[in-house]
Amino acid sequence: MPKVSPRRHTGRRVPAFTLIELLVVIAIIAILIGLLLPAVQKVREAAARSKCTNNLKQLALGIHGYHDANNKLPPARKYGNNYNSFTWSLYTLPYIEQTAKFQGYPGLADNTGASDQTNAPAATQAALEAVVSTWMCPSDAYAPVGESGGGWARARGNYAGCVGAGSMYGTQLNSATPFGPGVFTVTAGSTPTNAAKYTLTTITDGTSNTMMLSERLSTTVTGWGGNPGDITLGNMGAALFCSLNAPNTTVADSLRGNADNDAAVCPQAHADNNYKAPCVGNATQATAFASAFSKHTGGVNVALGDGSVRFVRNSVDITTWRGLGTSTGGESLGDF
Repeated sequence: MPKVSPRRHTGRRVPAFTLIELLVVIAIIAILIGLLLPAVQKVREAAARSKCTNNLKQLALGIHGYHDANNKLPPARKYGNNYNSFTWSLYTLPYIEQTAKFQGYPGLADNTGASDQTNAPAATQAALEAVVSTWMCPSDAYAPVGESGGGWARARGNYAGCVGAGSMYGTQLNSATPFGPGVFTVTAGSTPTNAAKYTLTTITDGTSNTMMLSERLSTTVTGWGGNPGDITLGNMGAALFCSLNAPNTTVADSLRGNADNDAAVCPQAHADNNYKAPCVGNATQATAFASAFSKHTGGVNVALGDGSVRFVRNSVDITTWRGLGTSTGGESLGDF
């Protein structure tokens, strides 16, 4: 049987990292990750902004679809019985493939407003809470259903109709020029039978020069008066906004609400969105105003009357922004 020769030791060392080399490699990897994360965040924000643009496009087309079927634009807001209020967001549901939600909403499909939401049966409540993805901007993280389980639970969203450059009820709040009503002007006490009925031909400024919709940030704040994000309710900054102040302004919203809750409501609204507004206050109809806000860097997406969508920067000339908010002012607009 042949002998097996013992292995001879060559004296050669096996290559290995020193501690310093290992630390250098770890540091390089950390630097690369640090450089990569902002790029990933930018890609995510670009995708979110693109999705938001598409949402506004679909809603604008839904508004046009309603106009084609009814020879008028959807109402900004209507009161039904028991303070059920129906906004443009609900009337456009059949035109964005949300017919089931529309038909399940109490008193909406038959235009009576006869149902009391607090006593709605389970099937109706399910329709109220059905989330509409087209209403939601992916950049704004919030609970998609508000006041869940309280009888007033409902889906929420991020888009609002423009009432003009004044207060939420069309009052001129300062000497700002231009000033005038928007596409979704509100009249006090509007009902299913007397709500304003506007058409695209009413927009004498031109549909490509007039804002129809923009973005609004949401909040977990609840209560009467119309809180940011409650786009099926009220007009005090919920489903509607005005172009009095620039996009993402540092001026806090002035909304109608329960004055007894102001001390708790305002800080929570600020904490939710990490910016000065929205703030629910005790404004009157004549003095209430709400601005356009988004989580997109540098501005907000807006849908114009012709159905196109534009990104308007925070630095837009305020006169141009106010002019965009009016539908019949005859303003000469700058770049936006």
